[in-house]
Amino acid sequence: MKNPLSKMTFFFMMAFIFGAAHGQDMVDITSPNNGDEVGATVIVKGTSDIGNQGNVWVLLHVKALSGQWWPQNKPYRDPATGNWEALVYFGGPQDIDSDFEIAVATFTGEAEKEILKYHEHGRKTKHYPPMSFPETTSDIKKIIVTKISH
Repeated sequence: MKNPLSKMTFFFMMAFIFGAAHGQDMVDITSPNNGDEVGATVIVKGTSDIGNQGNVWVLLHVKALSGQWWPQNKPYRDPATGNWEALVYFGGPQDIDSDFEIAVATFTGEAEKEILKYHEHGRKTKHYPPMSFPETTSDIKKIIVTKISH
């Protein structure tokens, strides 16, 4: 008689191996560091390991504004290394001494379209209201920095 447990074990092992080989997109922030002080703008840098469908974006908000995010410019990403960088804007003079949460993640093409529409609308109207954080294809990496000047 065949052992049904060994078949089930084989199935779960194959699922684990397949899942590890086709893992989730990964991104990280390498600069600035958590707790750093910033001015009006900074170039945020990081690393990524993403598939062909992944799109890296940086979003930020004043930490006190939970659930309200401002997408930044699309990062430049070097396809050979996965390193990326994006220019980030930290509000206006009224935001000095505020803590900002910087977040990076990868997004599907549909989520990227939502972010691109946000930017297009903002350019036309000169108004950039916050948006909800779109659905990601990676874990969201976050750091907190403090704006000290404008």
